[in-house]
Amino acid sequence: MRNLTIGIILVAVIITIVTVVVLLFGMGFDFNNDTQIEETLMLNGVGDYSEWTRNHPCKEPSRYQCLDEPFDESEDERAGIYIVNFGDEPAVWLTDWYTIESPESSTVSDFTIHAKLIHFTAGEDTNDRIKLGFNLDGFQYWSDEIYPSEDWESVEETWSINPMTGFPFTKSEIENIQIGITGFCDTVYPLYCHAMYVTIN
Repeated sequence: MRNLTIGIILVAVIITIVTVVVLLFGMGFDFNNDTQIEETLMLNGVGDYSEWTRNHPCKEPSRYQCLDEPFDESEDERAGIYIVNFGDEPAVWLTDWYTIESPESSTVSDFTIHAKLIHFTAGEDTNDRIKLGFNLDGFQYWSDEIYPSEDWESVEETWSINPMTGFPFTKSEIENIQIGITGFCDTVYPLYCHAMYVTIN
């Protein structure tokens, strides 16, 4: 009986160890460095919608290239894309989608969209705002509303699991995802976005 009990305990321990190892591999854990590797995925194309206005100082051939340059606050070119409302039409949410580079990791534990924003308001309070999100297989998922300030700032939104499946993102899903920014501007003060990219780990 004692040997049987010990055997059951050993089997339970082995099953637990195997389960932990499988889960860590599924999350992309790097056993060589004992840390998870963070990848940066830059924009590489234009997605389904392009409703923001391309900023004139950007001379790149494609609008996504206006958002994939290193961010430099000293530059006076301000931003790659913007939205503004001069009162000619009612304000509506305007959206830009972009494709991103393929990841090396097979499974992703955290998927984070980053953006560099600024909103010149001449000190006036506004209700202008943006959201960050992604589009996968026609389903859109958005962050809470973000109110950019009059100083350049980095904003981000992280998803630890794919809301569609309840599991971590896979490499195939990341390869087919589009990331986006949507904005609501009801004033003559432009909302600018200078850069967008993704980090995963």
